Amino acid sequence: MKKRILVIAAAVPALLYFFSRCNSGATEFNSSISKDSSTISAGEGTFNKNCSGCHNFRQDGIGPQLGGLTTRVSADWIQHFIKNPQEMISSGDERTMELSNKHKIVVPSPSCRDA
Repeated sequence: MKKRILVIAAAVPALLYFFSRCNSGATEFNSSISKDSSTISAGEGTFNKNCSGCHNFRQDGIGPQLGGLTTRVSADWIQHFIKNPQEMISSGDERTMELSNKHKIVVPSPSCRDA
């Protein structure tokens, strides 16, 4: 289980970069996103395996569309949400609550994704 969490945590920067490529607008939110090609590739693979069934970059699906996400929220917010979505809901985070109310489903935590 620790290995799964480490793999997902290592892929988060690449996922953030992948998300940022879907909107060309510059923002202060995406300045810390990795541009390393191997990290990006790992993140793309992780996204395709764990996220693409519910998310895409053009329209809402089971979960919200992710195009331009890094222009709307910080990389830290995205990382925290990916690592522990239930904690974000429990904390009363406004954006997380809006998404939860709209989509009526919570993204699985990392420990559940590969089960």
